[in-house]
Amino acid sequence: MSPLFALASMGCGLNAAGMLGPDATAGDATSGSDVSTLPPTRDARASHDASAPHDATTGREAATPGDGAAHPDATSVDAAADGAASHDATGGDATPLHDATTGQDGTTPHDSSTAAEGGHEAGHVDAGGSVDGASKGDAGIDAPPACTSACAAGVACTSNTQCASGYCTGSVCTNTTSCSALHTAVASAPSGAYAIQPTGAPSAFSAYCDMTDQGGGWTLVLKAGTAGSPGTFDYTSAYWTNTTLLNPDSTDMSQTEAKFQSYLSVPFGQVLAMMVPLAPTAVKPTQLPIPLTDTTSLAHLIGTAAPNATTTTLGVPAWKGLTSPNATIQPHCNMEGVNVNPVNHAAACTAASGAARVRIGLIANDLNDCCSPDSYIGFGGEYDYAGICGAASYSAGSMGGSPACTGGANVQDFGYLFVK
Repeated sequence: MSPLFALASMGCGLNAAGMLGPDATAGDATSGSDVSTLPPTRDARASHDASAPHDATTGREAATPGDGAAHPDATSVDAAADGAASHDATGGDATPLHDATTGQDGTTPHDSSTAAEGGHEAGHVDAGGSVDGASKGDAGIDAPPACTSACAAGVACTSNTQCASGYCTGSVCTNTTSCSALHTAVASAPSGAYAIQPTGAPSAFSAYCDMTDQGGGWTLVLKAGTAGSPGTFDYTSAYWTNTTLLNPDSTDMSQTEAKFQSYLSVPFGQVLAMMVPLAPTAVKPTQLPIPLTDTTSLAHLIGTAAPNATTTTLGVPAWKGLTSPNATIQPHCNMEGVNVNPVNHAAACTAASGAARVRIGLIANDLNDCCSPDSYIGFGGEYDYAGICGAASYSAGSMGGSPACTGGANVQDFGYLFVK
């Protein structure tokens, strides 16, 4: 028996600096293998020391006499070289990721603290059983969390409520062209703000949708109501005809005056007017559907398509029902519609200074003509004939005229205009 073999048979372990490996009783995490898994013909001390890939005494490569169960230290093997060898995710920790008891390779779940260093969730390995902290796309890497609310168009979804548009179709959030289109697609959608993108619009924007009143599907385009005169949206305000927005994020039923992108880009076949007292209250707005239509937008109807007025025939009771019960209107003329102005309705009328006019609504007179009206009901009103009836240019409400004009109370309201 050679001296070397005799020494190996004694079962005497060398110290940490020894060349032959750990004592047979160790089986610790430093060696990477449990002695119970080694072949019976091989002394446990023939396995590799974690710091020495070769036996310093024999000069033989340590893997030669043993089987594939022997595990080299992580520092001696590139993590990409062998998918079955599990290395520490940091690339060189003296404590391998192998199970110290079984000596099994990287198919055993990794220690959660070590695996986390490589960016992997504890317990996850790739198909080959290895974890490489620098790798991208291992099966063990969890996908980013899915969007769960206010998700933009194109984002994966499982329900309508996850989408800013309120519409999930084909498992993808999708913008509709208007509140009416959304109401058709998702009849159960509640009133609220949704992302819409009308045909031809370069991008989506937020709009408030009334999904319950008058059949639902109404897109809010404008909110108007200013204490005092003239109002922000009186007849002469540039907001009626320009493209400037006002408080576009106020997509709700608050009393914050606003002009939305929807005013400029949503076509419609009907307008819904609503009014409430100017001071915020819990009173439900009065409502008046108005038969107006435009294939482009309300801005187009008011500023381009009908600069010389569009006439409606709802009648005085309908318009009076929109404003306060205290409102009054003069008995004659009673012109109504869009851009209601004496010079737009009657060829005999000249540009009479101070005559009442209104962007959407009705005007009336105490005289039996329409050239010098003193009262109005509606949105974008104007009356500045201060010498007779007192000035009252309101964003929303009614001007009844003074008693001298045989009118009645002036009422300032807060109004909402919807289209559908």
